[in-house]
Amino acid sequence: MSPPWRTISVATSAIGLHAFSDLPLRLCPPSSQPVPDWIKPGKLIRSSLTTQGGLNCIDFAAAHNFQYILFDAGWYGAEFRTTSDPTQVIPAIDLPNVIQYGKEKNIGVILYVNRVALRARLDELLPLYKKWGVAGLKFGFVDGLTQEGISWLIPAIKKAYDYGFILDIHDNYKPTGLSRTYPNLLTQEGIRGNENNPDAFHNTTLPFTRFLAGAADYTFCYPNTNRYFTDNLYKSKLQVSKGQQLALSVVYFSPLQAIFWYGNPTDYNDEGEIEFFKRVPTVWNESHYLAGEPGKFISVARRQGTTWYVGSAAGLMDWTGKLPLSFLAPGKRYLATSYEDDGTGGIQKRVAEVGADDSLPVSLKAKGGQALILDEKP
Repeated sequence: MSPPWRTISVATSAIGLHAFSDLPLRLCPPSSQPVPDWIKPGKLIRSSLTTQGGLNCIDFAAAHNFQYILFDAGWYGAEFRTTSDPTQVIPAIDLPNVIQYGKEKNIGVILYVNRVALRARLDELLPLYKKWGVAGLKFGFVDGLTQEGISWLIPAIKKAYDYGFILDIHDNYKPTGLSRTYPNLLTQEGIRGNENNPDAFHNTTLPFTRFLAGAADYTFCYPNTNRYFTDNLYKSKLQVSKGQQLALSVVYFSPLQAIFWYGNPTDYNDEGEIEFFKRVPTVWNESHYLAGEPGKFISVARRQGTTWYVGSAAGLMDWTGKLPLSFLAPGKRYLATSYEDDGTGGIQKRVAEVGADDSLPVSLKAKGGQALILDEKP
């Protein structure tokens, strides 16, 4: 029997630790076959537990370059009760209608299933959900801390892979590199996410701690124009700016990224404020950690194709500095579109031309952030 492994990473700087962040993946065997086409990364929006909510989320997803919607806890009843039947949908949701509409719009539907149902009926649920046309599953409240829990979970991941479901594992499970063996495992929680009201110190510490282990589903709670949402969540709970939330979608790696966790899609009616989320990908060809100190600030540049995305976030103190752009292709010019806090609770957009020989000034207020898109000029 092989004992569990532990690793220690050592670097001359905090951002240098990411040179070794693929170590858990290297310690796991690769998949025995090429990654199948049905495994697609993407962004999701969580739906209310109604038919119309699902349809509205699909329309929003299709219009904003999202790939999935999620029906979270409650779609088959109270999640922790053994009397709740995960083969039966609550009357408020016409799930076949929503799934079919999603297929017409090329949007997949992900279903949450709690540990109580998973442990009792996984082998029954997987073929049934495949018949329904479900795209993926979110495992809820798994036991990711005990040997018994992990011993159950690993075969469950394989079963989900064999049936063709992408997978998001929530609660106390942290990545151990198994995404290399089972590439359907796109992300997992194992993190104090945005719905738990973390502050900017927490947000700027995570890149040097939890994200060294692998992808994490942070469940962004980006605010919208609904007065109830704004008064009860954003002003009273969320402790960082909108600009920081935009930036963290680049800083935080998750092939399946939950962007809008609270609120109805019809309430996101300021397209300028959410334009960055429409463009930002969730997987990358190349990444560079440009600057950072735990709990103080972080800046990360990532590339997909010829386009670069940069996210910069400040901790509990203002951060002023310069970011080298030497990661850009030499001899090329780029249009840098900046999305940053406007000082009044909104987002302002600016455009400048830059190249690899330039440096980018950064001046962020405490708890603030800036997101950049650098498009190569023809």
